[in-house]
This record gives sequence, C-alpha cells and structure tokens, in this order.
Amino acid sequence: MSDMQVEDGGNGAQTDSVTVDTSSFANGSYTATLFVRDGVDRVSSEPATTTFTITSNSDIGTGKTIQLSANPTSLNVGQSSTLTATAISIPSTDYIKIVDSSLSNTLPGNQSSYSDGLSGEKSLVTTATYDKVGSVSYVAQEINETTGGIDAQSPPVTVTWTAPAASITLTPSSDTQVQSGTPVTISYKATGMISGEFVVVQAITDNGAKNAWYDSGDKNSSNFDYEVESPVNGASVSVKYVATIYNGSLDRLATAYSGTITWVSQKPTITITASPQTNVPGEPSEIQYSVNTLSPGDTISVVGTGGSHPWNVSNQTNYVEQYQQMKTQPLDKQSRQITRRISMTQVVMW
Repeated sequence: MSDMQVEDGGNGAQTDSVTVDTSSFANGSYTATLFVRDGVDRVSSEPATTTFTITSNSDIGTGKTIQLSANPTSLNVGQSSTLTATAISIPSTDYIKIVDSSLSNTLPGNQSSYSDGLSGEKSLVTTATYDKVGSVSYVAQEINETTGGIDAQSPPVTVTWTAPAASITLTPSSDTQVQSGTPVTISYKATGMISGEFVVVQAITDNGAKNAWYDSGDKNSSNFDYEVESPVNGASVSVKYVATIYNGSLDRLATAYSGTITWVSQKPTITITASPQTNVPGEPSEIQYSVNTLSPGDTISVVGTGGSHPWNVSNQTNYVEQYQQMKTQPLDKQSRQITRRISMTQVVMW
C-alpha cells in the first residue's frame, strides 16, 4: 500500500490482501507477519501475525506430520500397551486423537478413540488393553477443531494379544492318609486363564465319600474346599480329584490330578479291669475301662450290677476312665457294656 497517508486529527482503516501460491511449500506450520513502515522504512506499528498450516492429501497417513508408536506390540491377553502419538508439526487449532481402527473398544473407557481435546499439543499418551486373543490396529490423527476433519494421520501401528499357556495345580498333590473325621483342604491354582475360560473340579475315585467336592464352571483363578469323611468300624473312604481348565468351546486346556486322600477308621475295642478282683468286704477295688479309638458320635456306658453302689455311667467320651468301689457285701459283680450312638450331621460349606 504505497500511497498510505495520515490525515491530521483523523482516523480510519485500510485493508489489503496478499495471495501466496503454496504449491511449492513443504508441509508444516507457517507464520505471516504484517507491520507498517513510514517513508524512510521506520516501523511505525506493532507487528500483527497469523498462522496457517500446509498439508496435502498425499501426506495423510505418511507420518510426515504425526507419528504413533506402541510399546509393547506383542503381549498377553489382559495386559496393556502404551500408545504414544507425536506431532511433528501441528497448528494451534488442531488436537490429537488416537483411534482403534479395528473398533475393538480397547482404549480407556472401553472406547475406540481417545483424546484429551487440548488444541496445539505436541503429544498424546494413552494405553490399550484387550481381553481377547487377536491383533488391533491404531492410528494417530490431527483433528481440526473447527471443521472436525482430519488434517493429518499417522501410519497404522498393530498390537497383538496372545493367550498365555494355561496351567493348573491341585493339592494335595501326593497320597494323603488321615484319621476318620479329620478335615482336609483341597485347592487348585490356575495361571494363564483368560475371559471365557473356567475350571471344573470333580472326584474321579469315590468309594463311599459323602462330602466330595464338585465345582463346575468356576471362573476364579484359585479356590478351595474343606472335606471331612467319617468312616467307622475299621472302614475307609478314598477320594482322588481332577481339575481341568476349559475354554468357551469346551476345549481342554490344562489338567491336574490330586493324590489319593484316604480317611481311615479303627475298629473299636474296649477292656475293663478291676484291681484287685478278689478282696474282702470293706476293701476298695479300682475299676477301669480303656478303649483304643472313638469314632465321631461314639460314647461309652459302664453298667454295674449287684452290690450297694455299683459304677454306672453313660455317654462317656474319655478313652480311659476309672472308679474306686468299696463294697460291704461279698460276691459283688461288675459287668461291662459298649453303647454306640451314631449321629449324622450335614455340613454346608461356602
């Protein structure tokens, strides 16, 4: 505007425009500056500036203006990969978005895109997590906040999730023998389970068990149960377990076996003695019973007949018990009797 003049005491506005051919410009951001100078080239105003960005359709997806990286690119199902978008050049009116191109909803909030909406930022970081086996493709985009259009896009990055090798252990792993009525803890621990997989625990040997553990469709990676078996009269009960991991297609992924757990009982015996067995009236005698074992619910009764004060007790649970008896009459007799009382209790376990 070579003919600009200033009127004394006046004010007003002058407009002008400049057209620039940007066909030879490299992609990137540019700043244009406007200032006014007087006749001897003195700057007579503060500069005014504006910015613009050069992009071309051929550069969308080439990574010339924005790039995306993932670390790691191969990992187990359920683990997270860090996605980092870096803008090489971005206008102040653009923001960065990271997009799950596979629409697998692996980005924060189970979404297929992520952005913090901050215009002009140079980088954006987020994480991607997938609970299935497969590969997911991601891109980073520069989004024009005015138009919503894509000004630039990175080349795609692929992250692959694989299933870890499933394994399971079951305890007790070796043969175990316990007395009748003793609780035994059976437990499993699984590793490498992913969504849709489950564990089945069942007895494969069961000769008379009343409380065997059965668990079908357990999605926990570990669990346990208390088992109590109570055979009597010298009988025994044995149980052996198998635990298996299955997937949604009922394919067997891993199997573990327990040792054989055996509950044993002894056949009860009882003795009763008197010392001395022959005495004179007024002389005391020690009467004692002794048993080798008592099964759950068993009790002992002692019945005495004859004499003035015979020993009579019932519902005893001591293995050994004695009584001092003194008689004033001869020909005192003692008899013995075992009473077996069996009670059944149903145990419910959570």
